[in-house]
Amino acid sequence: MNFRKLDERWAKFGASSKDLADEVSFAAESLAVPGEGPLAVRFCTRKGVPQEKFVKAVESPKTAIVLHHTALYAPFGALMGGSPEDNRPDKRGAHFLIGRDGNAYRLANTEYIANHTSSWNDNSIGIEIDNIGELIEKDGKLHSEYDPSDVYCQKSDAGVFLEKEWRGGKLWATWTESQYVCLGKLLKALCAKHGIPPTLLPEPQRYASFSATDRQKFKGVCVHLNIDPVNRDDIGPFVDWDKIVRYGGLTVGDCLAGAAGASASSALPAPTTVDSHTIKVKIGKRAGRVGLSIRQPGDPIPTSPAFDGKASEPAAEGKRDEYLRSAMGFSGAAYKLGSHEPKEGLDGAALVVLCLKRVGLFQGDDVWPNGPALAAHYPVSGSDRAAPPGEILPGDLAWFGSGDHDTDATQNPLIFLGGGRALGPMPDAGTHTGTVQVLHLADVPGHFAGWSHIDDLGKQTSHTAHPGQAPQGTKLTGALLPADPAERYGQLKQLAADRGGKWSDEKGKVNLLGVQELHDLCQISPRSDDWNDTLFACWLDQDGHKSCLELRASLNPGTDSECAGSWQLVDGAYTFKIAAGDGGIAKALVPDGKVKAWFDAEGQSALRPGDSPHDPKGEDKPPPEEEDSGPKPPQETFEGEIKGPGGPLKKWPFKLKRDGTAVAKDAISPGKSSNDFKDGLWFTDGEGKFHFEDVPQGDWTVEVMLAGGKLKAFVEKPAPKGATERGHRAPPQEPIPDEPAENPTTFEES
Repeated sequence: MNFRKLDERWAKFGASSKDLADEVSFAAESLAVPGEGPLAVRFCTRKGVPQEKFVKAVESPKTAIVLHHTALYAPFGALMGGSPEDNRPDKRGAHFLIGRDGNAYRLANTEYIANHTSSWNDNSIGIEIDNIGELIEKDGKLHSEYDPSDVYCQKSDAGVFLEKEWRGGKLWATWTESQYVCLGKLLKALCAKHGIPPTLLPEPQRYASFSATDRQKFKGVCVHLNIDPVNRDDIGPFVDWDKIVRYGGLTVGDCLAGAAGASASSALPAPTTVDSHTIKVKIGKRAGRVGLSIRQPGDPIPTSPAFDGKASEPAAEGKRDEYLRSAMGFSGAAYKLGSHEPKEGLDGAALVVLCLKRVGLFQGDDVWPNGPALAAHYPVSGSDRAAPPGEILPGDLAWFGSGDHDTDATQNPLIFLGGGRALGPMPDAGTHTGTVQVLHLADVPGHFAGWSHIDDLGKQTSHTAHPGQAPQGTKLTGALLPADPAERYGQLKQLAADRGGKWSDEKGKVNLLGVQELHDLCQISPRSDDWNDTLFACWLDQDGHKSCLELRASLNPGTDSECAGSWQLVDGAYTFKIAAGDGGIAKALVPDGKVKAWFDAEGQSALRPGDSPHDPKGEDKPPPEEEDSGPKPPQETFEGEIKGPGGPLKKWPFKLKRDGTAVAKDAISPGKSSNDFKDGLWFTDGEGKFHFEDVPQGDWTVEVMLAGGKLKAFVEKPAPKGATERGHRAPPQEPIPDEPAENPTTFEES
């Protein structure tokens, strides 16, 4: 996390009167400081995680204070037990956290035993200073040692880091001045309260490993690497120890003499400087040794600059919707843990990072932060999946996963869509069988770990909720199409070819295919005022990957309860282009030429003019033709012409049916036909006509699939009024003219 964003976050904590992060809140209290005013302390409690879950609630005498740095950012939850589901007895904890805001946050009673070291907890107090620790330089940027994407500062940022070679490291994040001041007062208060000698080992013994005997004898202030030198580097010579000694009233000397009973009240005063060559010390009457450290003054240790009060600007302001569109484009991608290659599969973190990269964040081919690293960038808050915090917007993250002492709970992020839904892969019992899909948050199994607001995307969005609020448990997919984008691409391409539409496999070219009445093709029935149509966008990206995006556009508002005043598209193939849209929109999808439609002024739903509900009503309407009740000959002739909105459908595939059953070429014997038959389908001739002569008597129909996915049935005689949309209908009316005399049915823009 950038240090400015970190300071901004700590400033919010400092200004808070109660709530912090990770469901942690605080109450004000104070600690007495000898010779000074009391130290203001914030006593923290965590919702659902009582203190007894991360400390051993047994009082024990304290003889030492151990200093740590967090190597994390404001890790309240991590220092107060980690995951609420982790019930192990050795959960991580600490007594105090000193924030970059200069406040002392008490996490546990100092009389209790907190698990802040690997092996020396019973008689010590653990103080954590919020600091990321070692930094690594790359291309002029300094990132944390754990994650190349976690850029803390630029090499040009003055005072934010210290250059000092030590134990393989070279760059170290600095403390704020307020942290030094707070630590000094806290050391004075704790030494006085628990009778701990205010002493500190001299260098280089200050950073040496303690033996078992040393641990028994040590009394005073030490550092974490004294206890675990193999795995820890906190805290070394990269902090201003002179400041800590001065502010904490410490004496630098022998802490291993085992001077039982030493206390703050019996401690000797610290040495004072007389001049550049002389110091003055007081020697007490008690037996012991005097230790002096004489060293050359080194380079001054900088402190991190104070927060200037200015809020950081989002790095990708205004790109939240673009990020969401990119994420929806991976719907159907396979799940594969640890993979960031869409053709192989994606896990949740890779999906989020891939889409953030497409709007300019997380640059670099080797930058792929995992779940916990993402959570470090975008801190987690809240614990209720049904009630996101107020700052959460579509595009932010919902976290799932279980953690323990060594594992963060932020393992599986889903992209929040609003309306109780999210997008992402849902692993199936740890296998790679899941896919990126739209999920109801209530249906996602496992522990909910919280919410993250991606502040880099800003707050501007037109997306408020996933369209079509189907109830929990219903099938969310629009149509029975393959979940894999490549397979869906191929099936929709074939569908376009079957309907005579154009398709481009050129990289960067987008093919749009509208399918009506999708609810008829899945487990959800059509509903009034629902999204029953879908517009699919299919394209090849620059790497040649087949992509398919479900745009969810209302192509035909036939299920709307209020249809009056709406435009209805005529079935057919149209060309669109990217150009300026209505209302000042710079880029919009607009028709490239004219689009056929009609205006439904009376609100008679989506049936085109000429269909029975639109027929004129009155006594002057000709009576329906009566059927001939006489005997029928054994053979008959069935013929006609198939017309679409643009005229005759020439060389168009259709099914020939007798009594509702499709028939092949040999089934019309002894009849004959001049129409072609291929692959189970008949085809109209060059004029759009069909002719079947001397075929067996029966109920003959022709069924043809028009663009838009609707079936049309052409029968020998007019069907009764009120026939269903998919049932038998009257022969088609004349096509709608391009330019009628009244009520124009063409328009330039939609």
